[in-house]
Amino acid sequence: MGSLRDKNRERTSVEIHKAAERLALEHGVQETKVEDIAEAAGVSRRTFFNYYVSKEDAILGLRAPILTEEALKQFQENPDHLLNRTVRLIVAVMHSTSVSGDSVKAWVERKKQFPALMDRFELYAHEAELLMTPVVAEHLGGDADDAEIIIRLSGGILRYAYGLDPEMKSSSIEKAIEKFINVMGRVK
Repeated sequence: MGSLRDKNRERTSVEIHKAAERLALEHGVQETKVEDIAEAAGVSRRTFFNYYVSKEDAILGLRAPILTEEALKQFQENPDHLLNRTVRLIVAVMHSTSVSGDSVKAWVERKKQFPALMDRFELYAHEAELLMTPVVAEHLGGDADDAEIIIRLSGGILRYAYGLDPEMKSSSIEKAIEKFINVMGRVK
């Protein structure tokens, strides 16, 4: 569990996000200003920028992806198939971008609500790939191109898993990985 300071930071981050999302839904993205978000969240403009780099990130509840020590350790120490470990690594890194721990289903809904902000999702997905590529490449003898292929295949598996279950439960992800490996075993 985090310290009291960490919990307060998380709570403030979520409050700013919720205020930004509400204002953007009420007034539109263009009309929503940082000053209005800060006021609605009960923080200063400076505090706003301690939590978010832009109003768009606050509206979406996004932050830059990180590769935690825990996620890295799980990837490195897990004896499972590399594809299986990479899917889990992607889930961990993408989860790190969500301020409020939203489900994938909530992210998809937010993308529909704010289609003009899709580039923010894509930017963070690209940043996540850049974080993961050297980690996966290390397990492939340093080949970054092969790592990129594995990461993109893993992303495809996650999209398939979402089709099975928009809540993306672990069992759905497992089923999607198993299905993919079985299908690939039949490809000649």
